[in-house]
Amino acid sequence: MNYIKKTLVSDPILKPIDPTRDIVVSTDGSKSGLGWVHMQTDNDGNLHAISYGACSTTPARSHYSADDLEACALVYALKAIEEIAIHKRVTVITDNSHLLHLNTWQPINARQRRMLAYLMQFNLSIRYIRVRRNMLADALSRVFQDASNQERKNYESKYMHEIDDFILPVTTRSVTRAALEEMDEETDDKHMPMAPQALSPDGEAPQTITYDARTSTEQIDDTETGEDNDDTLIVLPTITAKDYDTDKEFGDMYRHLQTHELTGDKRKDKTTLLLRDKFIINNDLLYRIDLPRQKRLARLKPVIKRLCVPKCFRHEIIRYVHDNCGHYAVQNLFHTLATRYFWKSLFADTTEYSETCAVCKRVKINFKHRCAPSHPLPVPDYLGSRIAIDHKILTRKTTAGNTAVLVVVVCFSGYPHLIPVQDTTAETTARALVQYVIIGPICNPNVGLRL
Repeated sequence: MNYIKKTLVSDPILKPIDPTRDIVVSTDGSKSGLGWVHMQTDNDGNLHAISYGACSTTPARSHYSADDLEACALVYALKAIEEIAIHKRVTVITDNSHLLHLNTWQPINARQRRMLAYLMQFNLSIRYIRVRRNMLADALSRVFQDASNQERKNYESKYMHEIDDFILPVTTRSVTRAALEEMDEETDDKHMPMAPQALSPDGEAPQTITYDARTSTEQIDDTETGEDNDDTLIVLPTITAKDYDTDKEFGDMYRHLQTHELTGDKRKDKTTLLLRDKFIINNDLLYRIDLPRQKRLARLKPVIKRLCVPKCFRHEIIRYVHDNCGHYAVQNLFHTLATRYFWKSLFADTTEYSETCAVCKRVKINFKHRCAPSHPLPVPDYLGSRIAIDHKILTRKTTAGNTAVLVVVVCFSGYPHLIPVQDTTAETTARALVQYVIIGPICNPNVGLRL
């Protein structure tokens, strides 16, 4: 047995990988494990192994279907040599017939969608062989049939976050902030505010983000002289109690919460009284109070407080978030704003701004664009009522002096007629049509002809 093991992992059976050659992968999946073999052809055209691989299945994965197990084995086989396989043509040898239709596979769950999304990035050519001929990968996938539970657990596939290769040094915000504070203490340079100061949904003075004047003295000079600069910092105006009083959407609610006054309109007063428990005033700012719909989210954040924005400030807020956050699309922009701000037409306003953004129109692809529908010609009712003609130019002149072939197709039956002609002029074409089509057996004399 030791001699067989040594032979399988030594030359000439096992050879190092050649990154200039294409790869052949043989895979197999069973309820006990997943097995795969990477192979390449040598100078004589014979296949030889370049690596073996196998892993045991978890208790949950052992209940997968045969198709999912085979696709899972292929995923692990490609992940083992992903850096090379993604640039080469990969031939997959499998005994699962469903894997042959990988390009037309309709996923039925999220797991299959993830596997198909990963496999679609490779140039795969899938070949089917019978089960009894897929011996090498089949033997590797069934190695763990007689293994103990502890051995199976030791050979299970590990998650990406548990592998040491994926551990990267990360600089946290606290470390970066401490370094910036030390730099600020050492220097006495001027700083300027960056973020808007009056739109904090917590009702407190927001933290001021400082800007080091040393990094761009030209920007400060341009700002002081009044010249236009794309890097000029945006400062939104402050929301006051007067803005709520004059606002049509929040004016009635704001006055009612302050003085308990009603407008006298039964319809408006009914809405105000029903929704008064969902609004509060804090530091002269109106907030909307909501409870999370998800139970898990309610444990972490039992109350969601969103700032009510008057109409005169809405466009500036949408423009600030959209233009400074990577030009979000409608859904991402709406969810970003909806977590902090509230007004009734929030979704409609974000949709209108995103669809009219000049930068988005120039850069982004419009996937909703559809070509105009075609208008096919109606099917003729009689034989010979309509024909289609075209010339097929010959590569050389025939001995009879013909240089092209006039192709006549009867639209009713689809039957073609080939008429050799000496040239493609209108006179020659008309003579051929009269001689072979109109007078000939193609046309119906009782029905008008359409070309």
